[in-house]
Amino acid sequence: MWALLKSVSELKVLVVGCGSMAGGLDQPMQASRSPITHAGALSGNDAFRLAGCVDPEDGQRTAFQKKWNIAHGYSNLDEALSARSYDVVSICSPTALHFDHLKRVLAARPRAVLCEKPLTTSRSESRAIVAAYSAASVPLMVNYLRRWDAAIATIETELLSGQWGELRCAIGLYTKGVLHNGGHMVDLFRRLFGNVTAETVFDVRGTSDSADPTVGALLRAPANKPLHMIAGDAEDYPLFELQIVTERGVLTVEGGGLSIRRRAVGDNPIAPSHRFLTTGTTSAGEVEHAMPAVIAELAEVAHGRKPQSSCDGSNALATEEVCHDLIELAHQYRGSNH
Repeated sequence: MWALLKSVSELKVLVVGCGSMAGGLDQPMQASRSPITHAGALSGNDAFRLAGCVDPEDGQRTAFQKKWNIAHGYSNLDEALSARSYDVVSICSPTALHFDHLKRVLAARPRAVLCEKPLTTSRSESRAIVAAYSAASVPLMVNYLRRWDAAIATIETELLSGQWGELRCAIGLYTKGVLHNGGHMVDLFRRLFGNVTAETVFDVRGTSDSADPTVGALLRAPANKPLHMIAGDAEDYPLFELQIVTERGVLTVEGGGLSIRRRAVGDNPIAPSHRFLTTGTTSAGEVEHAMPAVIAELAEVAHGRKPQSSCDGSNALATEEVCHDLIELAHQYRGSNH
C-alpha cells in the first residue's frame, strides 16, 4: 500500500540531455560525496522519480537510462512529450538548444522546470522565455548553483549585519566564458552586493569571433563600490575564487566554494603600532551540497508550497543581462585594439 501511495505522489521527471551535468559526473547511490548532477540529486530525493530522458545520441541515451534506471528514452523532445506527461522537466541540453527546448516544454505545462544556466545564448531569447513562463504561471528555476550554497548564505548574512564593516571592493577570478562560468561570478556579485552594472572591459580572452569571451572587467555595486572580474586561462586549470575586501578584513571563497577563509584585522606583532590582516581561519564550504538543496527546493516549488525559487527566471535574466553587457563591451574593446 505504501509503495502504491509513494508512486502516486512522486513527481515524474523528464531529463533533457544526457551529458555530464545531467548525470555523467555522478554514480547512483554514491556514498563518498553529495551528488553534483541533476540525475544524481533527483534520484536521491524521494519526491521524484526519473521517468524519461531525451538525447539524440543513441549510445549516450541508452547508457544514461541504464545507469539511472529510467524506463523511457527518446531521441527527440517532441517524441518524449507526446508519449506521456511529466510533472517536472530538467533541461541539461547544450545551451544553444535551450530556447527551443524551453518553448516546447512550456507547451506541455509541467508543474516546474529546472534549467541549467545560462537560460539561452542571447539576451532577446532569455527575455522571451522568462516572459512566456511568467505569463503561463509555470515555475522556471535556473541552476546558478551558489544561490543554494549555505556557506555563501552565511557570508551574505555577515555582510548585511555589518560584522565586516563597509565593502571596499571585491575581486573575482574565473575562467571559461563570461556567460557560462563568469555568469556564476556575476550572480554571486548580485547575491552578495545587490544589483551590479558593467562599467568597462580591459582584457579579452578567446578567439576574435567568440560569442562567449572570457573577459577582465570592472563592474560597480551600489554606492559605486568596485567589483573586479579577472580572467584566467582555462587551459591551465579551472579557476573560480572570490576575494571580498572590507573595512574590517578579507573574506575569500576558494576552490570554487570548497573552502572559505576569513581574515580579520588585528595587531601586528612586529610593528605594534600598525594593524594588519591576521592569518585568519579556514572552514569547509558548502558548494558540494548545493545540488541536493536545489532539488529539495524544486520539490517545494512543483508542489506549490514555495511560490518563488531562490533563482527563478527573472533573477537569471538579470544576471545574464549583465553578462551580455560585458560581451558587448568586449566586442568594443576588441574593435578598438585591432
